[in-house]
Amino acid sequence: MIEINHNHTVPAFLSPKAVARELGVSLTAVYALIQSGDLRAVNVAPTSGQGKKRSYRIRPAWLDEFVSKRIIQRTRPQPPSRMRRRRRNRPPELSVEEYLRR
Repeated sequence: MIEINHNHTVPAFLSPKAVARELGVSLTAVYALIQSGDLRAVNVAPTSGQGKKRSYRIRPAWLDEFVSKRIIQRTRPQPPSRMRRRRRNRPPELSVEEYLRR
């Protein structure tokens, strides 16, 4: 029997790794979404130092917002195309005599 933990609390922030696991995508894909601005995140890395260190955190609400923008609405299926293929303008079939006269 499965036990349900009713004391489960939602974390204030998610790591990119947790987001990748939740969405079923790679960590690189999550970083690309953050860099493009599609997924909101905050960089919690210290700003002092030489290199640009990335240590992002994502609020669960921001992840929900991202997912809700990406929902694909189901549309009615398109009927099959009724367009006929164009026939090439072929010359009329010639008899052997007509062909040899050419």
